[in-house]
Amino acid sequence: MIGASVSAGFGSLRDVAAVLDGAVRGPHEVGDWANVALYRDPFGGGARQVEAALEFRPTVVFAIDFLFWYAYGSGWTAQERGENVERGLRALERFGVPVLVGDVPYMSGAAEWMLAPDQIPPPDVLADLNERIRRWAAKRP
Repeated sequence: MIGASVSAGFGSLRDVAAVLDGAVRGPHEVGDWANVALYRDPFGGGARQVEAALEFRPTVVFAIDFLFWYAYGSGWTAQERGENVERGLRALERFGVPVLVGDVPYMSGAAEWMLAPDQIPPPDVLADLNERIRRWAAKRP
């Protein structure tokens, strides 16, 4: 499990890795590098998560909200947001196993103490980012 606050269990009783661990039957091991504070350093933190997960040698990677902070941030242009998401996708390409990656939700109306309005990509930019993610995923089994 790699990712940000949702994967790490922010606002819920259990993180996603714990839920998966309880749901999988048979022998397994779950590695969890999701971090609720990924927003502080999405590129460095994301790279560290990927490195740790690669060392773990997973058979599947859950990256449900991994790309969120590659798209959300203050002062970025549409082009920079696109470049950031592409950077995150390139990091995910390092895995030679199935990767379950989520798209990026539209978070308008989020509490401003959590997410400032200027961090939120405009709807047209968000649609482009999610289309990039879909195209990336469509090329992979």
